[in-house]
Parts: sequence; structure tokens; C-alpha cells
Amino acid sequence: MNDTQAAEPIYAVVDTAQNPRLYGLVQSCSQAMCLFFGNVAEPLNRAAPYLVRIDRQEPLYKAWVEEGSDRNWGIFIRSGLPIEQLARRLRHFLQARLPDGMIVQFRFYDPRVFNAFIVTCSADELSAWFSGVAAYIVQRQGEPGYFDYGLHGGGLHDAGRPLQRLPG
Repeated sequence: MNDTQAAEPIYAVVDTAQNPRLYGLVQSCSQAMCLFFGNVAEPLNRAAPYLVRIDRQEPLYKAWVEEGSDRNWGIFIRSGLPIEQLARRLRHFLQARLPDGMIVQFRFYDPRVFNAFIVTCSADELSAWFSGVAAYIVQRQGEPGYFDYGLHGGGLHDAGRPLQRLPG
């Protein structure tokens, strides 16, 4: 990780639907925002995606290291944007239009979905996804480590090596 990367905050988009404990862990974070618009009522709020600023001292981080890897709890994002601005950007990606015109929820924060989707994006789509974002750090499926997706020269790149532990 270079000096610029070290200075950028690490966020996680957490899929609280993956484990009942996640909602409480998200609520214990110093900065957390639901990605669904408006006031989300019970019980949907306990199964919603949340953007959290995360560091090694957060109980969520510790739980992710100890039991969350390879459980599809969410994705990490390295970004210098304030949490409110990043949440606003990410909310634009919560819906997708299918070829038949139907609008559906897009669960980009599920690592299985993100990994399959991001490699199919055009240069324009990648530009939108990486606006204000230095990297998406996403668990690999079926093998240890994480992809460290970045945009370089208009193209998608992995850091070239699997990250063997979570950032932060």
C-alpha cells in the first residue's frame, strides 16, 4: 500500500442480511449510514446495506477478521470522500434496469455479485464506479485473499496480488 492509499479511509458496505449479528456491529461503528433512502422501518433496517467507516479498533472489523472472511458480508472501499458523499454516490448503484426494462435491486455489495459484475463493465461504467473511489477490496471466491480493484488508464486492474488480510 502506498502513502496515498494509507491516507485514504477504508469503508465497508455491509450486507446486514448475511448474519443477524451484523446489524448490531454496524450500529456500534463510529460512522454508519444505511444505503436505503429515507427512514427504513423494522425489520428491513436489519437486512439493509450499510456504509461504515471502518478501522482495526471497530468490533465489526474484529468480527470480520475472525469469522466474516468468505461469508459474503460485504465489500471494502478505499476513498477520500466523506461518508455522506460516498453513500450518496453508492445509492445510485442500488438499482439496475434489466433488458426487459424491469427495475430491480442490485446487490453490488455482495462479493459474488461485485466480482462477476465489475469485470464486465465498459470504460464509461468503470469511470462511474470509480468516481471518488481509489479501490474496491473484495473477497475472492473459493480461495483466500481479496481482489484490490483499481482503475488505471481507463481499465480495471487488480493490485496484482491477493491481499491475505483485510485492509485497515
